[in-house]
Amino acid sequence: MEGSVEESIGGVKQQLDVMSYTIPKKDVNEIIQEFFRGMKDSMLNDKSTNYGEYQDQIVSAFDEISNLEVTDDLVIRFCIDQDGYARKIVAEDFDLAFADTTVNLGIDIEIWKDNASTDNVAVVITGENDGSTSEIDLGWVTSYSKGVYEGEFTLEAGSEDGLNSFSFSTDARWDKEDTSGENLEINLSYGDSTDSQDMTLTGKLTDTAKEISLSDATLEMTDAYGETTQIDFEYAIKIITAAEISIDTSDSIPLLKYEPFMKSLKGDSYI
Repeated sequence: MEGSVEESIGGVKQQLDVMSYTIPKKDVNEIIQEFFRGMKDSMLNDKSTNYGEYQDQIVSAFDEISNLEVTDDLVIRFCIDQDGYARKIVAEDFDLAFADTTVNLGIDIEIWKDNASTDNVAVVITGENDGSTSEIDLGWVTSYSKGVYEGEFTLEAGSEDGLNSFSFSTDARWDKEDTSGENLEINLSYGDSTDSQDMTLTGKLTDTAKEISLSDATLEMTDAYGETTQIDFEYAIKIITAAEISIDTSDSIPLLKYEPFMKSLKGDSYI
């Protein structure tokens, strides 16, 4: 323990105990490279996709990534509340080198609770390269109370000069207890300096032990020019019990009378 500090987390001042850990840069780089090796192997060995067609490109890309390395020991500071929960996690500024570029990074994570039972998270990642500073802000706020779920996710990224900015946000509200009509609304928007898109999904979402369904659903999409496209749809996923499954074998051939199978048992070719 390294003493205590007063921090404003989620708009509320708290007295937090501080603990710091230092991870040697050698260990950090081994963790990073092990992660990339695992990702590469997974992609190359995944038979369900066509990654194999691009094996040379994948290998080349990961060879480039292998040049990425942390040039400083990583110091992580945890700020812990009186109940033993980490409410702030800070990775002190460190240098990340890739090819001929070095970026100074800093990571700040805040975690808090309000009146709901879920954790809310805010993450700020700052980067500086050749005197230019950029920042990525992520926020995740959720609540579930009296059958009503609400969630909001935001992502904003950009540099201090305002160029190459990007934003993404989504918010959702679902009243599980309301079965009389429309009880779900999800809004999503994203955009950069050249394009933007807004989408809204509404409908009646029902979730029971035997069925999940979305009825009277409407997806409305609006582009940067104000053009709107609307799609109406519905779906349902139901659990099927064993009693509802039947197999008709009236026109089937018994396996031991199936000629290709019997020939294969004898080692004969049936092609």
